This record gives sequence, structure tokens and C-alpha cells, in this order.
Amino acid sequence: MFLAGLALACALSALNCAPNENNNTNGQLNGPARIQWVHFYDPLKPQAINPPIYLRSARNETISFALQINSLPDLTAKRSSLLRLAPLQSGGVSVPTKTTAWQVVPMPVDTNRAGFARHTGLPVGLHRMPRALLPLVIDNHAINLTTLRDAEDPTNPRLHPSRIPPLIWFDIQIPASTNAADYQTKCELVENGRVTVTVPITISVDDFVIPDERHLSLVGLVNWESLTRHWPQAFEGLTPSLLSRREARHQDAIRILDDIVKLAQANRAQVALPQLQPIVKWPSGKPPEITWSEFDSVVGPWLRGDAFADLVPLGYWPLPVLDKLDLHERSSRNEYWQAAAAHFDAMQWLGRSAVVVEKRSPGRMTLEETYEFSEQAAQILSAHPRIRVSVPLEEEQIHLASVQFPRLIPADSLDRLLYAAPGLVSVPPVERLPSAAAGRWLRTDLPGLVPYIGAGADEREARLWAWLAFLRDARLIQWTGVLPSLLDAEQPGYPDEMIWFYPGQWFGVQGPVPSLQLKWLQRAEQDYEYLWLARQRKQEARALVLARLMAKPIELQPAQREDPVYALLCGTANYSAWSHALDLLSRTILLSQPGQPVDPSAEKQLAIDTAAWSKLQERPMLLARTAEWWYAPNPEGPYVELRAGIDIYNAADRQPENNRLQWAALPPAWTALEPGLDISKLGTFRVDRVNLTARVKLSQVNAASRQPLAITFIDGFTGRQHQLQMVAPVAWCEKRRGPPPYPDGRLGDWVPEDAIHEGKLVQMCSRPALQNQELRFAETDSAIYSSWSGGAFHLGFRVDGIEKPNLESGRNFVEHELRRAWREDVCELLFQAVYADNTLGPLLYVAAKPQGQIDVARRLDRQQHANPWMAFSGADIRYGFDIDKTLWRGEIDVPWDAFNDPAHQGKRPALLRFNFSQHRGSTGESASWAGPIDFGRDESFMGVLQIRQPDDGH
Repeated sequence: MFLAGLALACALSALNCAPNENNNTNGQLNGPARIQWVHFYDPLKPQAINPPIYLRSARNETISFALQINSLPDLTAKRSSLLRLAPLQSGGVSVPTKTTAWQVVPMPVDTNRAGFARHTGLPVGLHRMPRALLPLVIDNHAINLTTLRDAEDPTNPRLHPSRIPPLIWFDIQIPASTNAADYQTKCELVENGRVTVTVPITISVDDFVIPDERHLSLVGLVNWESLTRHWPQAFEGLTPSLLSRREARHQDAIRILDDIVKLAQANRAQVALPQLQPIVKWPSGKPPEITWSEFDSVVGPWLRGDAFADLVPLGYWPLPVLDKLDLHERSSRNEYWQAAAAHFDAMQWLGRSAVVVEKRSPGRMTLEETYEFSEQAAQILSAHPRIRVSVPLEEEQIHLASVQFPRLIPADSLDRLLYAAPGLVSVPPVERLPSAAAGRWLRTDLPGLVPYIGAGADEREARLWAWLAFLRDARLIQWTGVLPSLLDAEQPGYPDEMIWFYPGQWFGVQGPVPSLQLKWLQRAEQDYEYLWLARQRKQEARALVLARLMAKPIELQPAQREDPVYALLCGTANYSAWSHALDLLSRTILLSQPGQPVDPSAEKQLAIDTAAWSKLQERPMLLARTAEWWYAPNPEGPYVELRAGIDIYNAADRQPENNRLQWAALPPAWTALEPGLDISKLGTFRVDRVNLTARVKLSQVNAASRQPLAITFIDGFTGRQHQLQMVAPVAWCEKRRGPPPYPDGRLGDWVPEDAIHEGKLVQMCSRPALQNQELRFAETDSAIYSSWSGGAFHLGFRVDGIEKPNLESGRNFVEHELRRAWREDVCELLFQAVYADNTLGPLLYVAAKPQGQIDVARRLDRQQHANPWMAFSGADIRYGFDIDKTLWRGEIDVPWDAFNDPAHQGKRPALLRFNFSQHRGSTGESASWAGPIDFGRDESFMGVLQIRQPDDGH
């Protein structure tokens, strides 16, 4: 069980353990040992710690760990150097285990995706990430190190490791008959026949058995086109319906399919090939004539289980859908489904199958489509009394038959209907189904209410699906593509691609090779078995608490806004939380041993430890989502008032009452307008909006006034305090004395008094920052200047960290990805006029590029326009720029009428709601003046500029 050891603290404490006398580390406790234990906390850079290694396992579980060899022996020596893993022992008695090993080799991955940046908070670019697992031969418990590849060129079998330390992945399957105890083994480096390094490994085996049967089906769909793309010699020219084990020319294709199916099943996952289908003839006026012999010859061994070493059959296979079946009459389709169900029933496969009804149009499900799918499902359900149907509908989208709508789903057929489980962000259904359906399923490519865009880059993302499946009572999770979408090993893949297998020919080996992601799925399915065992032992309540706190679902209210930022709150970014959760789950299972009374002291200690762990996971998370500004003239000097909308997410089952939200720290010139707000109750798994107000005396504003604001939430149940920091800057914009600045980009016309910002901008939202409640700043310094004249508003800026502009090509529009400016260096400006009576002008957006292009748009009424942003070309907006290596200077003049609506033409606003953001194309870092925000055009949260005469406020 990778990283499911005792507590992570135990693993980290291994750094301080004294080296074994045979471990040739020369006592370098502060430096790396020659062999280190590797964890994949960081998807870009594996983290290595010194041994010893502690692991924990159930019986019949496969545990995994990875080792890094930092200083390889001389691989050209006459005697081969070996890495030897000793047999598992306890009390001098050896335990027979099945051990397999792979070399982890990096593959090129293009992480230049907004989803990766938001989800990980890491810099983007072209990286080589640990992905493919090349099989290693274990002979007499030892691996010949001369068979290792060079990680810089893993496709070349003739190159041995050079600069990059090789990584070796081990799987150890603990037999079901193993006694519960602490077992010892060791990994030894053998050079010239002598052991030079010894890495001690302790494995604690718990007294419960992981069942062979998979209670959660992790299904990866393999389409015929991807097989033909990667194995053209075996699959080109073959028709899926004619594939047969009896045909000699089909043997290469059959061998590849067997390898893929067996490899997935060995890792507690499974694949399905929807395009495999029987041979069907449609004689006129007669039922279809179906030949199943070839189909059965291919899939039969998989569905019977005799193709696998453990004899466990595949837990799911969709009923084959014929090509162009939709072109046939409804009666003909029903005849086919009746015959197909009868055949699967005779083979005893029907209970592990379903007819999959697909949504083929893009976008969210419409109300009309929900009725169409419900009617289609009802039609198929009527074809056979035991046939099951899987629909892409959630519970409240399923329509039952009635007197008015008799062709919809009959209530007495719900026990044969599989429907989509709610995602991580959902709206609870207003009405529940009257009886239990056959089950729920999770499909990773359905957008959901708010898409959860995981990076697909680390183990936590794969495991999260299994914990969510337990929470949602889903028995199946489906991935739509498990083979690489690219053609060779040197083409960079995508970070969100869940690749299970790589073609072996990429590396000069036979058959498909597994990926690191497939090993994460193995861990995920075993996680689910732990949860299932807890349920079987009457400990479901504890298991559900753990699952909820790991998944962190959000339940929106019916009228609540769907905010994509909420998806960043879901799941658990803290790696140690996963280790502790599985440890608590193991102890939960052990608490209720069959036929034995519960140990009261163990139960009490488990309750204490669970409460301590839960306290860390249940903490509410705060987000600053809106900033509304009011101009308040006053005889003593004008003020602006801020109404900050704070979202509070309660991740706990409990609903804390008598809570309080208050300002914790305000910069100079700021005062709180109320001592704090009493919050009577937080909703379970809900995001509640609370508004907190403060006032800024404009005459006292200075640079210090733009420091972060701090807010404290006091949990009324525990008394614990939780802090949030945000930047809601206020600044002057004074009228220019003398000639206005000339927009040449050199900033020679600006003085320090014009600066509204000097220093680091605020990084935009990322999942780690939100979950850790951290305010993160940009890596580089920036400066922003402002002033105004009778005809225009003037702005200057200086940002660092850009790439050298390509002056030979460019574009005058900004590419957005997940709403963020992306793939190039861009500075975005957002303006909105606030007049003296606090009415608002239109929203103006200006994007500038270091090549000299600008993009200008105004936002129209959202209720009247599907795309409210419209290009705005009527204003004479001038832009000048200057580039000095990585430094970009720019100056922009915006005429006043560009801010004004027709009712305010020629008028000067009292305030400008304003934000400035920079996107760096080389690293993917996005940062803003006011924030943190999620994208540059987010008008909900902006700072404010006072358009001030030289004598205003004096």
C-alpha cells in the first residue's frame, strides 16, 4: 500500500534514524543515502527521503513502493551489480510473496494548461513526468542493474542510466494466508558480489483480507481507432465483429487485447471494448439473426475469469451496441436488445452488463434531452425483464411514466436502471426516486454542475474517485480513453490524460506496458475495498465520515450561483491526510473482527484519533468572492465603503452555531463599520455568503493602505479561529499637472507619487493555496502608475518575467482557457466607472501584449446576450510599449467616454473600479492587483481608484 504506512510522520522521522551498519552512507544523515524511498507528492519532481521504510498492508493486498538509486555502481564491471529484495520474514519464518518490479521512466507532458496551474499551483511548461513502467526481470530475488534504461532516453534499450538517478517500482502481493504480524525485509545493493548498501523495510500486516472480488469496477474504454493507431500491423483491416480466436491472422490482435485486459485486471481495474460486437443480419420482416460464436471466443475467457491467474472475471461489460443501430425501426432495435440480453443471460453475464445510452451532443444536459433519454431507456428496459440500462442522467433528471407520459420509465423498472451519481459539486435533488435504482456510476468526462478539472498528475486524483464512489454509493467509474492520444514516445502528452498503458514497441519491449497512473488506480480500488469492509463490519458511519472529509463535496442551494472556483475546494490536497485516513480506516476495520467483541479501549482511542484528524479536515474554508464599493462624500473628506462578500465552506457533517466573522487586521486609513457579524449556523457541505463592511478615508490613503486585509472566522462549536487574507486595494488617481504622459512605453513621464502599486501582485486562485488558506504572491515585482487629464485616463505599468516577444507573428485577440488569459504574455485591465450617485458605468476590458497589440471589449447585459463581451472599437485608446529583455513597460491612454454609458457622456466618474492582472506565458503564473481572483475579467472582485483633483480631500 503505497504511502499507506503508519503515519506520514513516522515515515519522515526515518530521516533521523541511524544508518544500518551495512548501509554505506558514511553517517550522512543530512544528505541523501545512495538508495532512497520515493514519494510522488510533487507531480513534476518525485520526493525522496532516506530509509528505513515502513509500510502497512492487509492480507491479500498489493503494496507498492518506489526506490531511487542515487549513485549507481560501475555497470561495466565484469560482475553485474544487483538490487536484491530479500524474502519477507517474521520470527525467522519466510513468507512467500509475489514480487514484481518496473523501472519508472519519465514521459514528455505538456502541462501548459490552465487546469494544471489552477489545480496544482505549479509552473507550467514542457516537463518530463514519471509515467511509464518498464518491466524488470527478478531472478533469484535480484534485479540486474545493467538492464536499466537511461531516463533521458528510455526508448533506447542500449543506454544505461547516466545523469538522472533511476527509479524502481516494486509491487509485493501479500498472500491471504499470511498471519497478522510485523514482517521484515531488506533491499540490498550488491556490487562485485559484496553487499554495499542495505535498506531495511518493515511491513505491518493487519488481520483482515482484501477480497479478490472487485466491489468497485474501474472501467477504461479502449476504442478500436486507438488500437489501430498504436498497433497498425495487428489491427488494420480487421473488422471488430469478425475478430475471432480461431483465425490465425487475428492472433496478433488477440494477443495484444489479452495483454491489455490481463494487465488491467492484475491491477484491480478492467477495460472494455465497446466496438466488439456479434455478427448480425437483418432479414426483411424477420427478427435479426445473430451469430455470437466469434464474439464469445474473444470476450468469453475474460467474462468467465479463466483468462486470469486469480480466476476473477471482469465485473462489467456493456451490452454490445451495433453500428448504425439507431437507423433501424424501434421494433427492430427492441428485437436486437431482447436477443442480446437473452444471450448474455444464458452465459450468466447479464448481471454484470448494461446497455449504455450515450449523450453525443456537447454541453450540459437540456430538459428536452432528459425526456428523450428517459424515453429511450424505457424502450430498452421493455425489451427483456432482466436487461439493465445505464443513462447519463442524474436522479432528478429521470422522468417516470405517468398517465400523461406513458412512454417514460416505469417505476417498477428502476431496479434495472443505472444513473449518474452527483459530482463533487451538486444541487441536491428536489424530489427523490420512489424506489432504489440498480445503482449509480461515475463518469470522469461528464462536466457536472461545476467541472472538477483534476490535473490527472498525482495519486490523490485517482484515489479521490474511489472515495467519492463510496460516498455516492456508485459501483462503477468509467474513463473514456486509456491509451495515449499521441503517436510516439517523444510527443508530449496532456496532464489530464489518464493513460493506463503505453505501447511496448515505444520502448522496444513486447506487449503494452503499464503506467504509473494504473498503479494509482490499483491503490484507489483497494481503498474502496477498505471502505466496503468497514461497511460490512457495521462501521459504515465512520467510513462515511472519512470519505466525506477526503472528498469534500459541495452542495449548492437551488438558486445559488454555480462558481467554478468551488471545484478547487473539493478533494484533499494534503498528502499526509491520505496516509492518516487509511490508517484510521484500517483500525476501524480491525475494531470489529468477526465473532469477537469490540475492544472498548481500542474503540475509545480510535474515536479520539479520528476526532483529532477530523478537526484538521473539517476546518471551514474562506474565500473572498466579491468587493462592492460605494462612494461616500463627507464634509471632513470623502470615504469609500467596501462590502466584501466572503464565502464560507463548511466541510463538516456538523453545523456549527454561534459563529462569528470579523476583521482581524486593517491597514492604515481603514476602519471597520461593525465589530463583527454573528453567523447563527453553517449548512452542511454548503457554501454560505456573508458580507463584511469597512470604510476607507481617502485623504489618508497611502501605499501602506494597500496591504492585505485579514478576516477571522471563529467557529462557535470549537472556538477555533480561521483566518483569510485578501488584497482590496484603494489608491488615488490624481489629475496630471502639465502635459499628459506620452504613451511611448518608457515610463519617463511618471513620478513615484503616481504609483498605485510597487511590489508583487497576488497570485490567482489555485487548489493548494485555497485549501491551505494561503495568500500567495507572484514571483516577480511589478509597478502600476495612474493619472488623468481632461480628455483621458492614463496608466503605466512595468512587469517582469516575460519571454522575448516574437515580432514576426502575433494576434490581436487573447486566448482564454478556463476563463484565464493563456499561452502568451498578457496584461489585462478591467475598469468600471462609479459616479457620485454610486451608479455604475459599463465594464471595460483592455488586454495588452508585448508585441504591441491590444484587445478592447465592453460587457453587455448578460440577460440579453449569450456572449456578453463585445469588441469595442469606438474609442481612441492608445498603447505604447518598451521591452528590455524580460522587462515589459507599457503606457495606455483611455478616453473618458470609453468608461461612460450614453447617459454619462462627457462626465468624469468619482471612482474607477479597477483591476490589473498579468499572465506569464512561460510559467503559467497569473497574478492581479486585487485578489486573489480566478481570472482577469472577474468583475466581482476589484480594487478602486479615486479620480481626484489635486486639492480633493485637503
